[in-house]
Amino acid sequence: MNRFAKVAEAVRQNGATLLQENVVNYRAGCIEFLREMKNVPEFRILNEGERFVGTIAVVHQSDHSEKIAYWLNENKICVRGGFQCSALAHKTLNTTVGGVIRVSMGYRNTEKDVIDCVKCLKNYQKN
Repeated sequence: MNRFAKVAEAVRQNGATLLQENVVNYRAGCIEFLREMKNVPEFRILNEGERFVGTIAVVHQSDHSEKIAYWLNENKICVRGGFQCSALAHKTLNTTVGGVIRVSMGYRNTEKDVIDCVKCLKNYQKN
């Protein structure tokens, strides 16, 4: 059974309660991520005011996003780096050179996942 089928089955079995809990956990995870990232000056959150969007866009002050995404993936943090769907958005955000790192919270993410991701980003400069 693939990941989406597992989620659909869990929703079918647990209904609205599961969805409500996930929304609360998702929002808490996003807020915690944004709060913790303020302590990592090498990175900048592009959509900080959009606290409850599906993806948080992060850029590094000097390194390319794909390099950082690769490093995070090597450390068991799954993110997407590079250029996304809209070239005009990258032009507007001034990210046409390095792209962005997309951090998304999902159905199975936990508070520990958020903490691990921020720790990895904090440690990125040390490596």
